[in-house]
Amino acid sequence: MTEIRCKRCRRLLMKGEVKSVEIKCPKCGYIQMVEEGKKKLNRKLQSAASVRTMEDPESLLPLRQVITKNKEER
Repeated sequence: MTEIRCKRCRRLLMKGEVKSVEIKCPKCGYIQMVEEGKKKLNRKLQSAASVRTMEDPESLLPLRQVITKNKEER
């Protein structure tokens, strides 16, 4: 069974297999599309850079922390 979590606040939205669904998080209001087990971009997103994923743990940090960390590495 697949867990679908909010990309913004990580709240569990549903468990199961779906072909296509649009889900609005009741906690933070974030709207996301899930299609055949693959997460797609939110309708409200301006760029792919703002998508946060579990494959890239740093993307779960607030954007300003990532920018600060990158400046420190230089």
